[in-house]
Amino acid sequence: MPGGPVITPLSCRLGMPEWQLGVTVSAAAGMQGLLTGAALFLLLVLACLVVGFGTFTALGFIQNTASFIIMDRFHLDEVAGGQLSGVVMLAIGVGMIIAQAVVVPVTQWAPPMLLRVGAVVGTIGFVVMLPEAELWVMFVSALLIGLGIGIAIPGYTSGPTMLVERDEQGGLAGLIGATNGLTYVLAPTLSTLFYGWWRPLPVIVSVVVLGVVAVFVLAHPAFRNFRPNSETAVKEEA
Repeated sequence: MPGGPVITPLSCRLGMPEWQLGVTVSAAAGMQGLLTGAALFLLLVLACLVVGFGTFTALGFIQNTASFIIMDRFHLDEVAGGQLSGVVMLAIGVGMIIAQAVVVPVTQWAPPMLLRVGAVVGTIGFVVMLPEAELWVMFVSALLIGLGIGIAIPGYTSGPTMLVERDEQGGLAGLIGATNGLTYVLAPTLSTLFYGWWRPLPVIVSVVVLGVVAVFVLAHPAFRNFRPNSETAVKEEA
C-alpha cells in the first residue's frame, strides 16, 4: 500500500521502510499526547493546591489575630478580649457548619463553583471586617468568612481527587495535607508579624489573598475546563 505523499519521500530519504517510519511517527504522536495530558493534569492539581493554600492562609490569619483585633478596637483587657474572640471563632464555626451541612449538599455544585462562590463570599467577609465598626459587624463578618471558607474547602479537597486514578489518591492526600500544614506554619508567624507592623494589615492581606484566589478560580483555564477523571466520577456518583 502506498505510504502517501509525505511518508514515501521521507522513507526514501531516510532509508527506512515505510511501515517502520509510520510506526515511529505514530508512537511519537502518542507520546506527545501523553506528555500534554500529564502537563494538564499537573496544572489542574497544582492550581487546586494553590487555591487551598490561599484559602487556609486567610483563615489562619483571622484565627490568630482575632483576639488582638477585638482587644485593640474595643479597648478590652485580656479576659474580655479572649471571651469575645471565642464568640468570633464560634461565628466562623457556625458559618462553616451552615456551608458544609446545608449549602454544599443542597446546591451540589462542582468543585470549581464551590471555590468560586466560597472565595467571593469569604472576601466579602474580610472586607466587612476592615473598618472599625460595631461589635455586631465583626460577628457578621466572621459568619461570612466561615460561610465562604466552608463552601470553598470541599471544592479544594474534592476537586483534585476527582482528577486522579484510584491508586494515586494516597499521594494526592499527602500533597493536600502538606499544603495545609504549610499554612499552619506560615499563617501564625506572618499574621502576628503583620499585626505588629500595622494593625489592619493582617485583614488587608487576607482580603488580597482571598480576592486573588477568587480571581484565579474565575479566570484560570484549569477551573473553566475542569473534567473529572472518568473512573473517579463513576465512583463519586455511586
